[in-house]
Amino acid sequence: MAELPILCYRNIEPVLYDDFIYRPGNIKNHLRLLSDNGYETITCQHLGEYITGNVSLPAKPVIITFDNGYTTYYDYVLKSLQEYSLTATFFISGELAWKSTCMEFGYDKVYMDIDQLKNLHHKGFEIAMHSYSNNNFSDLHLSEIQNDIDNSISFFEKFGLIFTKAIAFPDDFKLSGTRRKKDICWLLSNLGIVAAFQPGNKPNVLSSLIPYEINRLTIREHFSCEELMKKIQGKSYRLW
Repeated sequence: MAELPILCYRNIEPVLYDDFIYRPGNIKNHLRLLSDNGYETITCQHLGEYITGNVSLPAKPVIITFDNGYTTYYDYVLKSLQEYSLTATFFISGELAWKSTCMEFGYDKVYMDIDQLKNLHHKGFEIAMHSYSNNNFSDLHLSEIQNDIDNSISFFEKFGLIFTKAIAFPDDFKLSGTRRKKDICWLLSNLGIVAAFQPGNKPNVLSSLIPYEINRLTIREHFSCEELMKKIQGKSYRLW
């Protein structure tokens, strides 16, 4: 049974203050583990082409994702990814990137600006959508969801950013758990979204992959390499 683990990292800081902040050295250990165990990173674009039957996947595929576009990713993780010949997808909230670019008065720049996002692509990494305003879709009407995604697409296009029309749902929204699933799926398809990602607790089974309900494994700081490998291989379903 072929599986696709998708790892979700939420922030990187040299100083820890909760279990969803990761030390740079810890993430480097995770990347080394993936490389040593023969995993090959793919992008959301690659996955979308696999879903439509246009390409195949490597024997041990994995997608590494980072949420929100923090500048700490740029500062701490890119060199480690390149060291192990791995790629990654950075899910970007356009409004946050725009604020970092404008340097609004009183705004502390914690997110990558437009120039840094362009440089990500030049370095061989993928950017995709994490909505525009980072609002939970559970709280939005269907028209507001469409407006948010439209704004996100417009942001990338306006500044000439090469991106994949894939979205990681913001704020732990899970399409599988909403009664509006049919309407949201229609909307995503109509907007040309190739894949949508939600929180999950196990790898995706490729033979039963649902394009708009793709699970990402939320990685926590305290995971040892052994725990991480169990999670990737689907041998542990504990949330920790």
